Amino acid sequence: MQLGEFEDRFPAQLSGGQRQRVALARTLTIDPQVLLLDEPFGALDAKVRVELRRSLRNIHDATGLTTIFVTHDQEEALDLADRVAIMNHGVIEQIGAPVEVYEGPKTPFIFDFLGHTNSFDCVIRDGKARLGDKELKVEPGIPDGPGVAFVRPHDIVLSPPNDPEPTQDAKLPDTAIMRFVSARGQRAAVELLYEKRLIEAEVSRGGLNELGLSVGEKCTISLRLPRIYAKRDAEKQTGIGERAAPRPRFRKRLRSRLSGTP
Repeated sequence: MQLGEFEDRFPAQLSGGQRQRVALARTLTIDPQVLLLDEPFGALDAKVRVELRRSLRNIHDATGLTTIFVTHDQEEALDLADRVAIMNHGVIEQIGAPVEVYEGPKTPFIFDFLGHTNSFDCVIRDGKARLGDKELKVEPGIPDGPGVAFVRPHDIVLSPPNDPEPTQDAKLPDTAIMRFVSARGQRAAVELLYEKRLIEAEVSRGGLNELGLSVGEKCTISLRLPRIYAKRDAEKQTGIGERAAPRPRFRKRLRSRLSGTP
């Protein structure tokens, strides 16, 4: 547990992360057959949570103990688990390996729940959806009619306006306006305004530099690996219809970012 140097301290002299290690050690001393952890890292700061996740995974691998880990933190679940069960209103919607659940979500709720999501309207007809300049196959069982394409920020591809270069991705007809850019490390987060919707994109720093665009300028959006669902199901499960336009509070925060005022 990496607590040898703290053996003479009282509980009040230990940090939150150290107390959680003590609680875990106390549980392991009875040699349980199954270990149930109900949001054990909920009250800890982000850095300590990551450290304890690594420690817990090492303990799990060393002991071979079956562990059920309950959490609302999607990243925590995907990072720790061999298998993930996602519940919605007390009902299990999907079970599988983390990569299976993340890359193959069965319902709009799961896609929207596991990370940031952008949504784009489309029309489904005869098993295909028209999205931008492409016709894409949809999963069997999705009915004809209005549809929604969900796309992760890292699957939003940006290019200069009216870029003539062909692409395999679905290129949208209208341009977007770059509203905010936050570059950290090798990745950059970009917020765009497209048809009165806020779109989140994630690009490499090199890709952002090659794009050569700054805040306030226009760019073209292409969609890579969209996941298409019936619009009725998507709105019912995720409430995307309420996110069509920037919320007033978000607009105010965005203006503050752009102007530099608190």
